[in-house]
Amino acid sequence: MKISEANTLNFFDGEEMKKFYESLPIVEDVQSRILEINDPVAIMTHDDSFEQEFEDFEQKNGFTSTTFVLHDKISRECRSSKGDIQFHYNKEYALPLREQIKEFVKKTGKSPKINRNHRLWWRESHLDLAHLAMNKIEVDSTLVGIKPFRLVAEQRLLPIWEVPFCITDHGAVTVENSASCAHNLAKDVKTLFEKNITPIVALFHPYLKEKSRWKDFFLLAERHKYKIMNMSEFKDKYLKIK
Repeated sequence: MKISEANTLNFFDGEEMKKFYESLPIVEDVQSRILEINDPVAIMTHDDSFEQEFEDFEQKNGFTSTTFVLHDKISRECRSSKGDIQFHYNKEYALPLREQIKEFVKKTGKSPKINRNHRLWWRESHLDLAHLAMNKIEVDSTLVGIKPFRLVAEQRLLPIWEVPFCITDHGAVTVENSASCAHNLAKDVKTLFEKNITPIVALFHPYLKEKSRWKDFFLLAERHKYKIMNMSEFKDKYLKIK
């Protein structure tokens, strides 16, 4: 493939991307900046659409989660949610990222600062994270892992955090029964809590709520004295952009 042909594979404007990188200052770092925290933190997230059962359970027990909602799946219940509603970028959709964000803002009345890509579609971190940052997203949570990081590309520190997740629909999805886009880091969720991993970020889909063990996440967090937070609360307390 010729270099000139590579842009045909992009989901963004290549010229705009290059100008964005040119605008970033050079830093001393040659490796990504990793966030290390001692506080035991557990973050619950959901994908695709708002689920009232999740919110009712959380409200009853005194905490909130983050729901990453597709721009065309924003219901009346979603708009009145007391939880943390954030953006779910769909690369399959005809509208580009900027237009999907505009639709999200129009329907929710808020500008999203946090994203997770639908179906976890990802090309390369220096492209995906830069593309999101160009569109005012400050935190992403699409990758599987543990430690939050800010990527450094050619000594340019991207103004966006990646906060990986490590639990996916536990009880319903395993590498033994599903060749899906995500996986659990531990065979049993309790292992993460027993090993004092922090932060522990979970992803549970509404459509699998009858099969997954999503309530166990909260029970384990309380048993092991973890602070249950949503993604916005975590961002405000721990993640600095400047």
